[in-house]
Amino acid sequence: MNKLLELINRKKKAKGPLFIGVSGIFFSEHEQVATEMTNVLKEDGYSVIHHHVPVSYNLSVEALNDKNTGKYIYEHSLKNKMEDIAAFKEKEVDIVVVDGLFILKNLYRDMYDLTVWIDCTYETGFSRADECNVVMDKDSWKIAKDIQYSIDAPKEQADMIIVRDECIERGPQIILHETFNDSLNPQLNWLHEPSVWSVKNGSLYVKTDPITDFWQRTHYGFQNDNGHFLYVNTDRDFVMTTKVRFNPKHQFDQAGLMIRIDEENWIKTSMEYELDNPAKLGAVVTNLGYSDWSTQPIQSNVTELTFRITRTGKDYVIHALVESEWIQLRVAHLHDDAKEVMCGFYCCSPIKDGYEVHVDELIIKELLV
Repeated sequence: MNKLLELINRKKKAKGPLFIGVSGIFFSEHEQVATEMTNVLKEDGYSVIHHHVPVSYNLSVEALNDKNTGKYIYEHSLKNKMEDIAAFKEKEVDIVVVDGLFILKNLYRDMYDLTVWIDCTYETGFSRADECNVVMDKDSWKIAKDIQYSIDAPKEQADMIIVRDECIERGPQIILHETFNDSLNPQLNWLHEPSVWSVKNGSLYVKTDPITDFWQRTHYGFQNDNGHFLYVNTDRDFVMTTKVRFNPKHQFDQAGLMIRIDEENWIKTSMEYELDNPAKLGAVVTNLGYSDWSTQPIQSNVTELTFRITRTGKDYVIHALVESEWIQLRVAHLHDDAKEVMCGFYCCSPIKDGYEVHVDELIIKELLV
């Protein structure tokens, strides 16, 4: 609270109360922090009013029927609830502390002399809601806060940030950092282990088996689920990257990253070789047993690429590093409700065997959002 007192002394007003806006995500404990702040300021000799702006987690029928419930929450959650705050300008007090969700929207920012953001991850916020037996449409509330992050940048523009989340305090954890020295990390498991593979000199070497692939139904009609996949399980949000070096020989030879729930729900990203035509850099997203394939051309003489997949909940953003620039390949959603996924490196040869791949590193780092 020392920083807060310094900021207050710097912003003291000759007339009228100083307004402090305190906000965060759902169950970030912004109301508790505002109460603690009020008590500390009173102990320091200030006269203080604390005003909590309530927001209901039980969505109205109108909100639930809206085509974009998250957007509706963001736009309407404070309707007719901010008007009372103006009256505090006439109060003979030193400080007014206002707390609530969305009160730091750009629309209201001029109301405050100081703003405080209570930093908390979605996972912790939802966990606290569950502990309090609060029923909420979690997906819609997350979307609403994502919209606020995008439009209002409340954390970036805050004068002060207070952390109320052990996950943030400890920092993101390394789920896996495999450099392939001498032996395979025991955390890693094979799905459809290749006949020929080895770990040595800081690299995983794989020679693909013939007629191996991951694809489900769409356009081509067939179902193949026998590609080589080296993975770990996690239920956390993450950023996963790998660098692959390869020597393609046959059409559709491919190697890259994969996310998998089961045979009918998964994502893969790679460069697929196309013989005499430009290769295809892209991603396959499979939901409910049907695959789609988004592509863009890339020179077939490319022999190494770095791929990255970022997971936030059920959403995934896919990038490839091409000529020192991260190119976004896809923003995708997996509809299955499974929280735990398999994630890691994959490769396959849908036509013939003999595709040789080297993986230099596989890094999966927790993402705190």
